[in-house]
Amino acid sequence: MSATQGPGVDAISGEGEGGGDANTSTAGVCVVAAAAPHVLPSSINEIWESPAINKFEKIVNGKLKKMSNCAHCPDDPQGNRPADFGHHNATKLLAHVTCTPGQGIRPCSGSIPPEYRRLYRDLHTRKINRKENKQGAKEQMEIEIEGHQVSYTKTLFDC
Repeated sequence: MSATQGPGVDAISGEGEGGGDANTSTAGVCVVAAAAPHVLPSSINEIWESPAINKFEKIVNGKLKKMSNCAHCPDDPQGNRPADFGHHNATKLLAHVTCTPGQGIRPCSGSIPPEYRRLYRDLHTRKINRKENKQGAKEQMEIEIEGHQVSYTKTLFDC
């Protein structure tokens, strides 16, 4: 069947007016139901995997600039979107959605759904743990190196 079947006939289901599901036609115009909503993953490994965080490039004053924005942030009373962030800084955007202070970015003032909040907190916690583990491994390595240096120096001067 084609989309030009005539008034009252759905090009997808072939049904007439009033019948069928959300895929109905009015005056020969096929109306197709919207795609299924995005299914959130159970975990994300970077903030860019969130469907609510967007990164893009934009020409500003004749130069291509990396930008990002948060879909959770509410519009102002006039219906304008909040200003885009002038960077692709994943750490700052994670701090934005987790409302972590002291990161040089405003906290998100939007209503973040619980399933997104869980994803962001989980990512933030894993990032903090990874940083602490890395620091602990570095300190352990420094202790081992210092021990080897003391032992080596001792054997050099004990001869």
